[in-house]
Amino acid sequence: MWSLKTAQRALIAAGCMAMIYTQFTMSPATIEFARSLGATGWHIGILGALPTMMLFFQFLAAVVANHLEYRRWLWLPISILQRLILVPIALMAWLLPDMSHTAELWWLIVLTAVNHALIHFTTPLWLSWLGDYLPHKGLNHYWGYRQVWMYWTGAISLLGGAIFLAKSGLEIGDGFAWLVGIGAF
Repeated sequence: MWSLKTAQRALIAAGCMAMIYTQFTMSPATIEFARSLGATGWHIGILGALPTMMLFFQFLAAVVANHLEYRRWLWLPISILQRLILVPIALMAWLLPDMSHTAELWWLIVLTAVNHALIHFTTPLWLSWLGDYLPHKGLNHYWGYRQVWMYWTGAISLLGGAIFLAKSGLEIGDGFAWLVGIGAF
């Protein structure tokens, strides 16, 4: 078993890794990738609405969490699946080179919806588990400290992703594939 200090550092690192994934897979790069596939304003609107449309999965998670003795055993495999759900989009151009851009665009929209649904489902499980795991004394201070690290990581990774896409010379499809791969790792 880890000491409390080690566990808290690991939780900060996990939050920072989640921010990197989020910034690499749900950033303007996703919109630019969708546009490269022929997305119209309607498609971009759907992509933009998906996080809000999938919020009901948080309520589902709350109901499920109230019936579980151990939340982490449900949280862990779903979180792993969520991290990997966009990898097929990243590999689609190489695995299925004859697929139409329209089909690839709709796969991006569908898998992005699944990604947001899984994020919204796992977040309450994760936070309730941590609420039970971490001592309540000093919890607000710890959460604030963790959030600072996460937001700085998010900002730096978004900037890093933008610089990578601008300077790499890669087409957006290849660049987006790299971002998804790095984020999923």
